[in-house]
Amino acid sequence: MKDELKQPMMAALKMTDEEYKRADFHDFNYYADTIRAMRFEGVEFNDTFTFEQWLHALQVQKIYLSERFTKDTRDLMLSRIMR
Repeated sequence: MKDELKQPMMAALKMTDEEYKRADFHDFNYYADTIRAMRFEGVEFNDTFTFEQWLHALQVQKIYLSERFTKDTRDLMLSRIMR
């Protein structure tokens, strides 16, 4: 999926190839979120996403937001809050 989104994401955020290669999953989610916000706010940028590519970018966010909170991670987070 990362290769498929390389061109539109790099164009939208004016990234270098090296910056894109260094990105991990959390960075990738941040980039997708930034582009989503730019679209929502009406910020002008080089938007070359196809419909399918945009769905893939949104899927990254869905996975990041839903899968990071498993039962174990919720329990750990609550135990830290309760300290």
